[in-house]
Amino acid sequence: MAKFEETSKQKSAEEREKSISEKEKEADKNIENTASVLSSENQNFFRRMSDKGREIVGHVYQRLHNVPVVDRTIAKMEVAYNQAWADRNEEKAVRQKEKVDSYNSRIESLNLAEKHMNSLVERMKTEGRPTERMELEIKKLEREKEKLAYKKDKAETKLEERSERVKKYSERRDGAADKVIDSFNEKLKPIEQELGPLKDYRDRIDLEIAVTKARHKEKLRELSELEKQKREIEEGLRQGGLSERKIGRNKILKEIEKQIREGRHEIRQEQENLERKRQAINERILEVEAGFNHYKTKQEKFIRVKERRPIKFEKSEEKGDKESGTVEELETTKESKKEKKDDRKKGGGGEEKKESALPRESKSEKESAEDKRRWSIVEYLKEWNKFLNRTYKKENAMPVNIEDFLKTTEMSEDTRLDFEDFRDILREYLKVKKAPQEQVKQFEEWMVKFHEKYKKKVSSEK
Repeated sequence: MAKFEETSKQKSAEEREKSISEKEKEADKNIENTASVLSSENQNFFRRMSDKGREIVGHVYQRLHNVPVVDRTIAKMEVAYNQAWADRNEEKAVRQKEKVDSYNSRIESLNLAEKHMNSLVERMKTEGRPTERMELEIKKLEREKEKLAYKKDKAETKLEERSERVKKYSERRDGAADKVIDSFNEKLKPIEQELGPLKDYRDRIDLEIAVTKARHKEKLRELSELEKQKREIEEGLRQGGLSERKIGRNKILKEIEKQIREGRHEIRQEQENLERKRQAINERILEVEAGFNHYKTKQEKFIRVKERRPIKFEKSEEKGDKESGTVEELETTKESKKEKKDDRKKGGGGEEKKESALPRESKSEKESAEDKRRWSIVEYLKEWNKFLNRTYKKENAMPVNIEDFLKTTEMSEDTRLDFEDFRDILREYLKVKKAPQEQVKQFEEWMVKFHEKYKKKVSSEK
């Protein structure tokens, strides 16, 4: 029984020691984290505090991390603190590297001198001349080389130490920067979730505007036809001998006038309503984007901090290879930049060409609109799908689903459109349906080619 109690006491003592050890480790970690964000003067003061005092400060520091705003502020301080120490150690590492290179250069010079002296000794021996003085000088050179090698080794050791410190502070900086980046991601996520539906809604309004514009154009044609009929009726009544007063009182003419007036008023009202809707959604998007950009700009600042990588110090023997590699990289970079610049110039010219190549309806074309056959929306879509399938590979053609198009745009199958209206409506429809990026990029190019086909077909049908 006594043995059992003794064993039990021993186990409990071990558990207490283990618990105390774990707490001490946690306290040491808290103390280390706290010390890392203090200035050198405050660090000295902190280190001189009693163990209990440092433990209390460490716990306070850890509890502050649980408050989001304070946690982010502390993380920013950690980034700045660790970056400063990384820069300082990197600067000292560069100085050590310069020393190593200097010692290497001097050792290489001494090696060369020793080589020449050895060859001279060999020649003197063959000539039977005394070589003792020369051999003594060679020994002096070797001792000098040994001193330089020792200094070089010492400098290399310091260089490695500094490089390790740079790496340590860079890793701490990256860890603190990740905290800040994650905190901004939490703020950006709900804004992105709000921004997506707003932009989708704006695309739908743009589609509605394009469809309404085409409908208004057709309505204006009908009203113009009514005005023409009204003028013909007025002319007929004048020729029949009716006075202007009686013509003005004619019920048929009054009804036609009313239809024209109400039709134009309805068009104007619809246009104003759609513009107000689009303006309201644009203002809301700008407001949300302002908040998004505010946090995104701050986040990118810490992303750029993480991109600062420490200098890699190569061994001195590899210096020549490194320099040649660097030159090659610079040449490659210059070539790639030049290629990108040329591509941008070509791309810019292409875009201008696309804009100028798009059909613009001139006055003469408007005047001869009666001579040009206007297709129905279904005819346009069928021809568009045929054009894509014939011109491009089937997997890249991406034809339009006609049934879904009519349902989304709320257009009837027999709605007749000018080519420009069809182009605008189809462009907005592809945005609403989140068409593949490839199709959106090539849309204008495809549409120019499709317009050429359209003009040829219309000409042949006349």
